[in-house]
Amino acid sequence: MASRPYDRTGSPQPVPAVLRHLQLVLWSTACIGSLIVVTIFWGALLLDQFLVADEFKLRYILFPQAFGVIYLFFNVGWYYLAPDDDRLIYIILDWEDNTLGACIYAFGAILVGAPLFGLVHLGLFRLRESVYHNRLARTSKAAAEAQSIELKESDQA
Repeated sequence: MASRPYDRTGSPQPVPAVLRHLQLVLWSTACIGSLIVVTIFWGALLLDQFLVADEFKLRYILFPQAFGVIYLFFNVGWYYLAPDDDRLIYIILDWEDNTLGACIYAFGAILVGAPLFGLVHLGLFRLRESVYHNRLARTSKAAAEAQSIELKESDQA
């Protein structure tokens, strides 16, 4: 049996060097790929926030909360009515073995997460509106000045 190479501390490595290098290549590729996907996703989300001209009001935060409550009922119903091998949709929502953790997670998402992210969404909406109105005010002022100059020139002619 071939001996395994040793690491810097002198301990034998549990995995052959070729497999270790393959693991490092695959791991770094997956991490960088994940960061690229996340960056594109958040960039598209922010672009959507600044381009879509729909109004967002504070009371709209209730919509994701209502969806969360409906999904909570669905998830609990599915857990208790589905076949045993297909009960868990998400490990964290294990209503039998980890009831307290599932309740904390579900109600935390509904009562804290949805309002918190709703406020972030509202902040982005207000930022977009502020940028739009400042830009509109500057272009309106510039247009008014240009029109005033044209009127003065036509009066002098």
